Amino acid sequence: MGVLLMQWEYKTIFFKTKHFFSDKFGFEKLEKELNRLGAEGWELVSSLLQGVGGTDGLIGIFKRPAN
Repeated sequence: MGVLLMQWEYKTIFFKTKHFFSDKFGFEKLEKELNRLGAEGWELVSSLLQGVGGTDGLIGIFKRPAN
């Protein structure tokens, strides 16, 4: 009996976070984009800050089952 292995596809996106710690960041825009990706079947599996002090951007790593 064979083992069925799940196949995944991945997507990475970069959110500019220059003003992450201020009201200028736009959390509503980020939330809207995350909801859009979720509706397409993408699941956020990891995120990390990038840049000096982590203030340049936020990298989101997503996965979904491959077709």
